[in-house]
Amino acid sequence: MQNSSSQSLRLRAVMRPFSPGGQSMNMYPCYDSSPNFAEAPVSVICSGYTHTYTQNAVDADLDEMEYSLTAPLGSNGIPIANTGGFTWTQPFPSNPGMQFNNITGNISISPQIGGSYVSSVKIETRRCGQIIAEVYRDIPLIIRTSCPPIITNGTGTVNLPPNVVFYNYSGYDSIKPVYTANGNVAYWKVKVLAGEKVKFRMVASEGQLLPNLMPQSIDCKPLGPQFGSPLSSASTGCLNTPCATLVPATGQPSLTGVPFQNSVIFEWQTDCNHLATASNSCGQSSNLYPFFFRMTDNYCPVPASEITNVIVEVLDSVPDAAELTNTCVKNKNGKNQFTWAAPIDTGGAFVSYQVYHSSSYQGPYTCLDTITNYGQTNFEHTNPDPDLNLYYITTEGMCGINAVSSTIINDLRINQQPSDFTAYSATGWANFICKSASPLVTYQWQQNNGLGWTNIQNFGIYGGATSDSLIINGVSPSMNNYGYRCIISNCTKDTSSIALLSVVNGLGQQEIGVRELIISPNPSESIFRLNYMPLGTYELYSMKGEILEKGFDKQIFDLTNLEPGLYVLRLATEGGIHVFRLIKT
Repeated sequence: MQNSSSQSLRLRAVMRPFSPGGQSMNMYPCYDSSPNFAEAPVSVICSGYTHTYTQNAVDADLDEMEYSLTAPLGSNGIPIANTGGFTWTQPFPSNPGMQFNNITGNISISPQIGGSYVSSVKIETRRCGQIIAEVYRDIPLIIRTSCPPIITNGTGTVNLPPNVVFYNYSGYDSIKPVYTANGNVAYWKVKVLAGEKVKFRMVASEGQLLPNLMPQSIDCKPLGPQFGSPLSSASTGCLNTPCATLVPATGQPSLTGVPFQNSVIFEWQTDCNHLATASNSCGQSSNLYPFFFRMTDNYCPVPASEITNVIVEVLDSVPDAAELTNTCVKNKNGKNQFTWAAPIDTGGAFVSYQVYHSSSYQGPYTCLDTITNYGQTNFEHTNPDPDLNLYYITTEGMCGINAVSSTIINDLRINQQPSDFTAYSATGWANFICKSASPLVTYQWQQNNGLGWTNIQNFGIYGGATSDSLIINGVSPSMNNYGYRCIISNCTKDTSSIALLSVVNGLGQQEIGVRELIISPNPSESIFRLNYMPLGTYELYSMKGEILEKGFDKQIFDLTNLEPGLYVLRLATEGGIHVFRLIKT
């Protein structure tokens, strides 16, 4: 950086408005804690040595953190000028180039020249998908070239950091590496259900010697908000008890000053307390806990370190949803009955089923019963609604934070049976209606002409054959006493009562009287007008048999707000029944 001897750095932290679900949080009491940087900033290093710096940032609220490089500001608020071709994404001399991990914030450099440099790292914290805060960490760095020359040790190589290897234990979830795009290990991760125990062993090995040919020793320096204090305590010093512990392996006296090989054992008994730490968890079903391990040798003049980041994700131990996809609600002796398939519960976390009911798709739903027996997969509703019953089941795990809901099922019930219909051969129109309160059923109309029941197709004189309203346009005298019924289905079937068609022949046009009813214009884009006001009732139908409008004594019909297509106008007057087919263009 230019004018390094007279530069100052502006400290920056930003708290942003937080509005989970669109509702702004009050600023007092404070709803956020900034990340804490447990790693002291290194201000002087030597050229010729590889150096890795980690932020070791921990957030008491367990908010999501993301790191990025940015420009440091001077006291005047203006970015500090750089020179020598350096940028704020490559602020240090390094061969090979500087490596930056935006997940952990680690910076690795191998400087070959000296000078005064500065980097600025921005840490954004997110909660519920919102950026809630920004903290900037500016680290001035002096690279010295006057350090003692690199002295090769007894192996004849430059001093390297300890080699770290993880070992999993049988019966525990495995810790696994997470890789960056270029194939490097970004961090290690293990996922567990709340209530499960995390256990793994980490071994750091150092086969190199000191300049005096004595073995190098290794120090383990762990860090994380969930570690106990002391490190062997599971009950004190951490964010949420029980705490994680770190102890030396059997036969090893301590975590520090261990020659050749330092072996440590990590253990953490998780529970439901580890699922929610922030005042607003946004309904999240897991939390991420960071742990940092620095394995450092004692090589002189510059020790080498291997920094390893481990993330433990604690998930809500909720079994899968109960399976109701192929379940039918059956009514027996006035009681609704249904069964379900038991959900998968690999973590043994099942607490209860909760059965919810409503008589409307819009709700509200009320809890009918809580079933604590995992093996009970049936329910009987003793007083169902006479029209419509909807059910779903939630499966609750032992932490009770998020219950998993099943699909919604409903009973199969015909609420409106088809009625007998009297048609006039002169007008040739008939309509049968069969309705269920559930929109999830399918319909199939059938006709019996004296030779048995057959399915009706939407063809010729028939329309609405697979809807709740069957329309016949073209009734003939030969169809007198035909029977009609409807079969409704979802995962089971129900058949309606039988309605008869009566055809009255020779009536219609001659009963209209001297004055003939005419409607015009037809087709029309909007307005249809009768040539005089008929006294009686009228009904306007869609081709599906839906009644769109009905009333008394009307001459003008406005179809402006209806879709183009064919509609049926049925008039009942003293002169008889009149049916008009209206074509809206």
